[in-house]
Amino acid sequence: MRIWTGRGSDGKDQLETLQQAHIGAILLPSVQAPLTMRQDSASIAPTAQMESAGVYLKDDGQAGMISQVDVYG
Repeated sequence: MRIWTGRGSDGKDQLETLQQAHIGAILLPSVQAPLTMRQDSASIAPTAQMESAGVYLKDDGQAGMISQVDVYG
């Protein structure tokens, strides 16, 4: 499994293994967390929609949030 960490300066997707990202555990159940993101307050069409969220734990015990985000256009 790999984690998407963003895009590099070359425009390519950056992926890391769980070990490289120091992730020790992922809680599989998630909760619905609907959130709509728009370009600005005048925009009608959404640019992205967060659907659900969950939790992961890093090797050092820190917790973080993972989320399913649908990106449009």
